[in-house]
Amino acid sequence: MSAALQAVPELLKSMPNWVSWRMVNGTKPPFICGTNFTEHASSTDPTTWSTFDKASANPISETEGIGFVLGGDALSQQILGFDLDGCRNPETGDLTSWAEEFLDSLPSSYAEYTPSGYGLRIWVRGKLPGAKRMFKMDPKAGFGSKVQIEVYDSARYFTVTGNACDEYFDRQVLSIGDSDLRRVYQMCDDLHVKFPPPSAPTTSGESREAGEGARIQSTGLVSTTKLALLTGGTIVSQTPFVMEDGKGNSIQYPSQSEADLALVTALAIEHGNNPDLIDEEFRKSPLYREKWDRLADSTIEKAVKTAERLRGEWDKKKSESEEQQSLSEFLKEQEPVAAHEYDMTEEEFESEFNEEWPVIRLRPQPGPEWSDEIFYGLSGEIIKRASQYNEAHPAGMLLDFLVSMGSIFGRTCYFNINSTKHYSNEFMVRVGDSSYSRKGGGRDEIDRLLRRVDKNWLDSRTLNGFGSSEAIIDQIRNSSVQSRFDKRSNSYVTTHVPGIDDKRLCVREGEMASLFLLASKTESRADVIMRDGWDGKALRNIVKGKSADGFSNSLVCEEPHFSVSGDTTRSELIAKLPDGSDENGFGNRFLYVYVYRTKLCPVGGPEIDWSNEAAQLYDVIEFAKKQGCVGLTPTAYTTWKRMYAQIENSPLPGLAGKMTSRSSAHVRRLALIYAMLDMSSSVHIKHLRAAQLLWNYCADSAQYIFNGTSKDQIKLLRWLEKQPVPVTRSQIREDFYQRHKKAEHIETIMDDLVGLKKVKLTGDTYSVVQ
Repeated sequence: MSAALQAVPELLKSMPNWVSWRMVNGTKPPFICGTNFTEHASSTDPTTWSTFDKASANPISETEGIGFVLGGDALSQQILGFDLDGCRNPETGDLTSWAEEFLDSLPSSYAEYTPSGYGLRIWVRGKLPGAKRMFKMDPKAGFGSKVQIEVYDSARYFTVTGNACDEYFDRQVLSIGDSDLRRVYQMCDDLHVKFPPPSAPTTSGESREAGEGARIQSTGLVSTTKLALLTGGTIVSQTPFVMEDGKGNSIQYPSQSEADLALVTALAIEHGNNPDLIDEEFRKSPLYREKWDRLADSTIEKAVKTAERLRGEWDKKKSESEEQQSLSEFLKEQEPVAAHEYDMTEEEFESEFNEEWPVIRLRPQPGPEWSDEIFYGLSGEIIKRASQYNEAHPAGMLLDFLVSMGSIFGRTCYFNINSTKHYSNEFMVRVGDSSYSRKGGGRDEIDRLLRRVDKNWLDSRTLNGFGSSEAIIDQIRNSSVQSRFDKRSNSYVTTHVPGIDDKRLCVREGEMASLFLLASKTESRADVIMRDGWDGKALRNIVKGKSADGFSNSLVCEEPHFSVSGDTTRSELIAKLPDGSDENGFGNRFLYVYVYRTKLCPVGGPEIDWSNEAAQLYDVIEFAKKQGCVGLTPTAYTTWKRMYAQIENSPLPGLAGKMTSRSSAHVRRLALIYAMLDMSSSVHIKHLRAAQLLWNYCADSAQYIFNGTSKDQIKLLRWLEKQPVPVTRSQIREDFYQRHKKAEHIETIMDDLVGLKKVKLTGDTYSVVQ
C-alpha cells in the first residue's frame, strides 16, 4: 500500500466501495480490482467493488490508481463527495477564497488535492440537502477553463490519492463526522449566483443552467417535456447523465439508472399496467442498452407500483367535470395547513413523487435551530435511520430514545456529585404547537426496536393514566412484612406483602397536562414524588387507614428508577404547570424539546430491519448492568471543569432561565447515557460534548417555549434595534445572516416576530416595535 494512503480515514477504508482506474483515451474508467484492468466496474453495481486492502495493492501513478464509489449499503449512503474544480492554482498551491471558506465550513471531513492539481475532493458524512448536483461558475472565479462544484451521494466514484490538505487539517485527527450540510449546500448555490457561468441559448425564456436539468411543464399526470427529452433527446454526458433536445432544453440525473427509472415511471403512468408496451417504448428510446435486458422486469414492476399509487391518489381527487391540473398542484392541495411550504424546488417536488417512498421536506419553522451534528454514536445512527421516512422532528425522537434507554438501564450505572448519586433516569417533555407537529409520531418506530431489546420494560414498565401519587408508588412498591388481626384465630398474623421487584418506571403521557394537573393538587403530593423520583430518593406515601384485608395503605419504594416522557403544546405547558414550578425545582428537572413537523411522508417508508441495532443495544444493556460508578477520564475531568463554569455562568433570561437551572446535572446524565451506549466504563470528552450539543437544543427550546422568542430571534431583534432605518427582508438576509439562511426561512422567522408584535412590518420593511 502506498504510504500516502495512510491519510485516508479508517471509516472510508472499512467500506467495500473501492475500485481501480486506468487512463484510457483521456478518461479514467473504473475497473474491478485484481483483474489487471480487464473487467470494468460500475458505480451502480456493488458486486464490482472491492475492499480497500485489495484495491490499495495496485500501484498508484499518473495513469492508474484507486477510487472510492459513493453509495451502496446504509452506512455508505451517508458519505457525500464534493468535487471542487478550478479552485487551486497548481503552480503556487494557492486556493481561492471561496474554497478556503468551503473547507472551513466542513471541519469534520477529509479533503485531497485532485491529480490535476486544479481541484479538491472532499468526503463528508451527512445527508444531501437537495437534488441539485452541479453548480457551474464563471472561469474567472478560479483557475483553468472549468470552475464548478459537484456533489454526489451515489452512482459516482472519486479517485483517491492520499494527497491530503495538510495545511488545512491535522492529519492526526482526520475523520469523517456528521455535519449540517445545509449551509454548505446553500454556499454552493450562492457561488453559482455570485459567479454565473457564461450565458447559454434559451428557449421560451427558460433557464438552461448545467446541472439543473430542464424545467418541466406538466399536463395532467405526465410531464410531457420530460418524456420528450428522455425519448427523443441526445445523451451528451454520462456522469452526470445529461440529455439535450437541441432546442435549449436539457435534463440531468446522477447516472443513467435514475434516468431509466424516470422514463419507465412516466411510461407506466401513460400506458398503465402494460409491461410489454412499456418495455417496447423504452427500447425505442436513446436510453436502451444491453443492461436493460436483465433489469427490465424489476424496474418496470417498481415503476408500475409507483404509477398505480399516484394514479389512485389522483383519481380520488379528480372528477369528470374538473379541469386538468398538474400532479404537484393536486398533492399540494392535500396539505392541511397552507402556511407550511415546501423546502424544495418545483422540479424536486415533482421528481420526488416518482419515488416509491416520497419525502417532501417542509421548510424550517421558528424556534431552536436543529443541526445533524447533534446526532452522536449509536443513538444518532438509529434516529437518522428511524426518521428518514418519519414526519416527526428528530430532536424529539432522539431525546425520547435516550430517556427510554436511561430507564431501561435501571438503577445500575451512576456518577457521584459529592455524596449524591445520579442515575441514568431523566424527565423530558416534547412541546409542539398542535397535533400537526407530530410530537409522538416517531415513538412507534423506536418502540419496534425497543420491544426486541427489552419487551418486559416496554409492556409493563412504561405506564400512563395515573390518578394519584399512591398509584405511581404502587407500581414500584417494596415488599413488606405486616401484622393484621385475624378474627378467626383471634390473634395477630404476620404476613408477607409482595412488592414489585423491577423498580424501573417510565411514565409516558401523550397529554402531559394530566400529569401536571395531578402534580398541581396539593393533597396528592405528586410534585414531591416526582422531584424525589428524579433524584432517586425513597418514595413514601404514609397514610392512615387499612385495606379491606387489614393491610396498611401506606406505600414505600426505597430505590426507585423513575423516568418521565410526555407530549404537550406550548399553551398547555405554560397553563398547566403546577404553581411554583419555576421556584421549587419541579420545572427544572425536565428537559424541554421543541418540535414541529419536518416533512410529509404520504405513504410512510419501507419496514426497517432493526436486527443489528437490537443486538447492539442488548449488549449495551448487559454492559450497563455491570458498571456501577462511572467516572470521568482525566481529560474529560479537566474539560468538565471548564464546561461546568461556562454552563453555570450563562443562564437564560426570564422564566426560561429558572426552568433550565439544573443544566449541569442534565448534561452529566445525558453524557452517562452516551457513555453506556458506547459501552465505555468512563465518560470521555466526546460524551460530554455530545450531551452539551443536545442540551443546547433543549435550552434553546426552553428559551422559545417560555420566553416567546428563540436565541436567534433575540440576536436579530438587537441587530434591528441598531439599524437607523427600517430594513427589507433581503437586507436581513445579506447583512445579518450573510446569506446563510434561505429567504423562505427568514420570512417564517419575521412572520413569527410580527405575530408576537415585537416587529412591525410597513410595506416591505421591518422595524422593532418601540
